[in-house]
This record gives sequence, C-alpha cells and structure tokens, in this order.
Amino acid sequence: IQQNHDGLPQKAGFPQQHINEIHGAWYDVSNPVVPMSGTLRSDLMEWLLEWEQKADLCIAVGSSLCGMNADRVVTTTARKARSGAGFGSAIVSLQRTQLDDLASLRIFASCDDVFDLLASELGVRTGPIPIEIRDFPENDVFLNLPYSSQDGRRTEGEKMTLDLRIGKSVKVVNQPEWDSKRIGNVALVVGKNAEGDFLLNFDGRKTRTLGRWWLMHAMKGEIPRIPVLNLN
Repeated sequence: IQQNHDGLPQKAGFPQQHINEIHGAWYDVSNPVVPMSGTLRSDLMEWLLEWEQKADLCIAVGSSLCGMNADRVVTTTARKARSGAGFGSAIVSLQRTQLDDLASLRIFASCDDVFDLLASELGVRTGPIPIEIRDFPENDVFLNLPYSSQDGRRTEGEKMTLDLRIGKSVKVVNQPEWDSKRIGNVALVVGKNAEGDFLLNFDGRKTRTLGRWWLMHAMKGEIPRIPVLNLN
C-alpha cells in the first residue's frame, strides 16, 4: 500500500500490479491525487480492506501514521497479534507516531539503513532494477495487448492496439466520476518526458503522465486493467 504519489517503487522495479496507490498517483491517469477532503477510488479502498483482513504482518515504512485510511492495516494487524493471530505491526521511521505503542517492533532509524541491513541479512541484491524500454515499439504503437478494447480489462480472447503517437486521442478508463467531471475523460498524447513516460493533455487544461511501466506490464499481460484506450 503506497500512500505517496511519486512512483518511486515502480521506478525501482516494484511491479505496478502489486501496488495499491490508495491516495492517487502521478503516473496513473486513471488514479488522480485525492485531496484531503476527497473521495478515494472505490476499487482501491476495497482492495485495502481485503488486504487488511488477510494480513498477519504489517510493516509501516516512513509513515507518520497520522490518521489516514491505510493506518487501519497497522491497527488491525496489531489487534490480531494481541489475540494470538499473526505477528502484528512493525513501524520503521525516524519520528514518533501515535501508533507506536501498538507495534510489536518499533525501529527509529533511516528506512534506507534498515532495509540495507535486512537485504544483507537475507542475501538479497540491492540497487534499482531498470525498467526495460528497449522492447517498446519505436513508433509508440503497442500491438496485440491482451486487453479488451471496450473497458481495458485483461482478457484471454481479445487483443487490442494502443496507439500513443503524438496527436492521438485516448480515453481514460476506471476514472473516478469526480475527476472526469472536473477535467473530462479524453486526452491528447502530446509527447514523452526524458524518462520515456507518456504525457497526456486534457482539453488544454491539465497534463498528466502515464508511467512507462504500465506499458511494460501491459505488453506481458501482467496488470489487470490498462488505464487508457484509443478512441474509435
């Protein structure tokens, strides 16, 4: 569960399909950043609640745990541990939090230092895993993606093409209603940034970024739903 919006886990090689960006994301045009008084995307909230019930251990990394929705995973796993079910919660950060007393393990240290030590103990290689874009089509036309051209869901029986050349129009799927009312759900591909992420402009008012890793995973059929489709 990622409470930040910056895409740093994905840039380090963590699979998009295993991240719940509950508060919105800078690199997912279908998941806008939610203001403090806003409404979370319902499917992401359901996913969080599912994980909350399944989890027997929660590791909170660098979070202030100041009352946001994801904090419930910390408190629930702590409660399970007190009843003898699971390992509870571990909190890793420099500052104190209001949930420290619930934690089975509390570490006051830099997150980088803690996980460097953990990786060394486990014999895990550290360092960023590059996102391979050399297999991307040079013309930015992605062929034979295993997704429905109607709703963007992964499917076994259909292949679709996603044309992300400059000037092509796309529609966003699974976008919250409040966001589509604000900026619309149709965008124009206006280019790419230096890292190879696609830039989409909504009616000249707002430009958003589609992270290149979405396309990398879509080419392999790894994400359950692709965020954008071409207009017919």
